[in-house]
Amino acid sequence: MFEYLFKKGHVINHKSLIYQLKQYPRIGAKKNPVKDTPDAVSAESTDALADANKKYVLQQEALAKSNANAQISYKSLNALIKEQASFVERLTKSLPSVATIMTSLHAVVKEATSANQGFSRGLGLIIAQQQQYHAGILEQVKANTYLEESNKDIATSFGLNRSAAADFMHELRSQAKKLDIGDEKLGTYAGTLDGLARGFINSTTAAKPAFKEMMLGQTIMQNLLGISAEEAASFESFSSGIGKTSAENLVGIKRIAAEMTKAGGDFSGVNPLQMQKDIITDISGLTADIQIQYSRYPGKLAAATQYAKKLGMSMEDLHKTGESLLNIESSIGAELEYQLLSGRKLLTNQGTSLTNEYRMATVKGDAIKQAELMSTFLEKEGHTLKNNMYARKKAAELFGTTEIALAKSIQKQELLNKLGAGGLVKLHAGNMDKVYEDLAKQGVSPGDIEALKEKDDPRSTDQIANDHLSAIEANTKYKLTGKQMEATGKTAGGIVEDTSKAALALAKAYDPLIQMFDSKAVAVTLGKVATLSGAISVANTPLSALSNNIPGVKTAVEKLTTAITAAAGFSIFGGKPKSNSSNTTTTPTTGPGHNDALIMNDGIVKFNKSDKFTKVNDSTMIAGTNVDGNKKLAKAITHGPGTSIDYNRLSTAIVSAMKSAQFVATIKPDLLFKGNKYG
Repeated sequence: MFEYLFKKGHVINHKSLIYQLKQYPRIGAKKNPVKDTPDAVSAESTDALADANKKYVLQQEALAKSNANAQISYKSLNALIKEQASFVERLTKSLPSVATIMTSLHAVVKEATSANQGFSRGLGLIIAQQQQYHAGILEQVKANTYLEESNKDIATSFGLNRSAAADFMHELRSQAKKLDIGDEKLGTYAGTLDGLARGFINSTTAAKPAFKEMMLGQTIMQNLLGISAEEAASFESFSSGIGKTSAENLVGIKRIAAEMTKAGGDFSGVNPLQMQKDIITDISGLTADIQIQYSRYPGKLAAATQYAKKLGMSMEDLHKTGESLLNIESSIGAELEYQLLSGRKLLTNQGTSLTNEYRMATVKGDAIKQAELMSTFLEKEGHTLKNNMYARKKAAELFGTTEIALAKSIQKQELLNKLGAGGLVKLHAGNMDKVYEDLAKQGVSPGDIEALKEKDDPRSTDQIANDHLSAIEANTKYKLTGKQMEATGKTAGGIVEDTSKAALALAKAYDPLIQMFDSKAVAVTLGKVATLSGAISVANTPLSALSNNIPGVKTAVEKLTTAITAAAGFSIFGGKPKSNSSNTTTTPTTGPGHNDALIMNDGIVKFNKSDKFTKVNDSTMIAGTNVDGNKKLAKAITHGPGTSIDYNRLSTAIVSAMKSAQFVATIKPDLLFKGNKYG
């Protein structure tokens, strides 16, 4: 059977063999030749096995190639390690040159220990300590005297002491809620009034109703209408001249503006609020003499300021014309010349002398009449003035103005004519006068004054909110201070005085602490230590920086730092080590991770958890992991109590310590090769 199978040349596996054997009868059965052998199955199995063999060969080749690359990399790595070890060895051999560094350090230390230099630096340290107390105590004083601090601005602007400022500001804050403004604006508007009555605005006058109305007027003008402090002060002065407060006068101005801007009037379509502001600004811009001259008819003056603008002039221009015409001799001569040049007489609509009427209006202070007469002149003589240069020049001379100003007025009338706002000014002087006549008879009601604040507020929403919130703060100070005044029986100024005394007593209680280092000896000692520490820090810092980039050198430099610091004799420890004898080696009282450290001028050097501490003398302690090295270094530092440092021996000891530093370069075993070398 096997011969038959192998003669076919098949390579079969065990499954094929079993299949073939099953085609034969059991023992004793008739032997027949094999029929229909599974050639197809054998061929399929053979192909699969061949593919598997190919893949196996490829994997073996890839693995061999990978091993070869790994061997090359490992050889390169070994070479780098050898090179690094060689570098470290050369570096170690060069360490004796540290003796040169120590010689230089010796010179640095020597120059850093002069008494005067130490005193100067020590004095600076003492003053710095006092300045820290200064800042802290001052912060406490300011916090404890908040009420006084909150009145500082008013005290400065009015030149008041703290007590007077507290009383005055308390009165001002009583109006915060009504005016809906805070401390800053209360002080500003009170300051505007103080500019008018220097020295007479104080806590007493601030409590009077008239002052409170003035404050309301200032608030409306400066806060709502946006008028400058200077203009608001001028308007307050003008109002006083007509026997009113600014608030009362503002009620009149508001009514006049409403009358002038109503439908069908000369200023129809003009915003009433804007007209109020313009009237106040224009009156405020007049000099005091002009204000007084026309204050007999305040309503007429208010209206005339706006009519003057319509004529391309100002109220001041109208007054200058009146002054020029009051110079009778020169004005009559100029008028006659104008008549000769133009062939026209200057007459009113009623046929009377225009210039004479103007003179009378100026004398009486009737600004509205002046504006009306000027309007008549420009309307009647405009064509002549435009086309006759000589007549224009003479008219400018007659009316006390310039040819340029007169030409602009003519152009303004033509512009208004095109806009449909030209023609003769139709004035209603009686209505303007009646406004102030009613005010004089009936007075100004609280409702009228409140109405000034309720409408046409031009402030933005955030400005209104800010004023309101500031008013709440000011009102809180007023209410709570008032309660304290009731409880203590003192004025606001009395409370501030008592607080000031208590705060100063607290500040003076710190005197012993502040002056505890006031000693020349302390200054010299502190200065020497700081100078020495700073000098060594400067010398050692570059070495420390360098050590972080060179393997092994870091350990050596740390030992160098420890030795130098110990030699200087100013080590301070965060955790106190145990010590029972003059030369005892021990471990720190705290374990790893605690705060044992050397506090230097440039920072903190933490100790190794394995460090041992060796006491050299009362002022020097050495830390290191090598006990014998510590002892040798201690001997090198000093020969005994009271002797100076032997820097030659110190240098030798440090170099020796650095030489003993071990430089180790290690590599973790390769995981693939398990630490075995190949190649």
